[in-house]
Amino acid sequence: MKNKNFWIFILLIISCTSLYSQKDEVIITPNISAENAYNQALFYLEKQQYQNAIKLLDYAINKNPSFVKAYYNRGIARFQNNDYIGAIADFTRVIDKEPSATAYFYRGQAKIAVNDIDAALLDFLKSAEKDPSIAEVHYNIGVIKFEQQKYEEAIKSFDTAINLKPDYAYAYNDRGSAKRQLNQLDEAIEDYIKAVKINPNMAFTFNNLGSIKKQQGKYEEAISFYNKAIDLKPDYYIAYNNRGSAKFDSGNYTEALADFNEAIRIKPDYVFAYNNRGNAKYKLNMYNESIEDYTRAIQLDANYGFAYMNRGIVKEQLRDETGACEDWQKAAELGIENAKVVLKDQCNK
Repeated sequence: MKNKNFWIFILLIISCTSLYSQKDEVIITPNISAENAYNQALFYLEKQQYQNAIKLLDYAINKNPSFVKAYYNRGIARFQNNDYIGAIADFTRVIDKEPSATAYFYRGQAKIAVNDIDAALLDFLKSAEKDPSIAEVHYNIGVIKFEQQKYEEAIKSFDTAINLKPDYAYAYNDRGSAKRQLNQLDEAIEDYIKAVKINPNMAFTFNNLGSIKKQQGKYEEAISFYNKAIDLKPDYYIAYNNRGSAKFDSGNYTEALADFNEAIRIKPDYVFAYNNRGNAKYKLNMYNESIEDYTRAIQLDANYGFAYMNRGIVKEQLRDETGACEDWQKAAELGIENAKVVLKDQCNK
């Protein structure tokens, strides 16, 4: 991001005789100036010692309540220290006095952190209006548009971010995901490939490539991409689950089961892996074990309709018609269309 409006890290050379550090805690000598405290705060901010920076900036603001730069940098420090409400308050104070693109941007980031997404979008749009040259602003607008399922608008924002910053790997990845949602699979693959060429350590992009190849029925290619994701991130339970799904779809149920086992080992409450492991066990004629997995999935998510649907199928296989119909009824209530058909054919409902 360009530093046109940044006050952070404008570090001035000053005497350090008025302040000293003891056990990583800054001690403020009485009667030092607000500017002196501010300059020392920038030093601690650069060192990522946010509590010390905040303490100094509190002092500077108490000495000079109209010290806008101090509010701005305290907002940065508070944000980095996970005090998002405090950060919003500080950036609001800055915007009221000297509005800048970066103040709107950081306030938008803080609002995202407290899940105030609509307000964050307004801040990012205001930031882009004040300075249209900040790639990260357009990227964040794209992310919100994606979450709102406005994929074409998201792509336009990612386009702008990439035009401003051609090596913006995250923007390529997310533009690929937006294109994938629009079923523009070949273009999505191109964006994902560009992303990993720029940053070959993005495990989630290899996972995304694997998911597109699986969607296209190219299971060996999918598995290869999932392998790369797992090599980069050995605890990537999502990639294990997805690789297991690709193996399952290709008919390799034993290896699929091993991947689902690993996903659950890494994340014992990963509901999708339990459902998928239940499917693999069903294919391997492990009927009672598969019911246990579907039941566990339901315990983790009582509204997981597919787990009810699948458990009903296994119960029907075991001649538990009553139990099967009860599960299919619940699946139908949760919106699973196939369950409604099965209820009518098998349960006279």
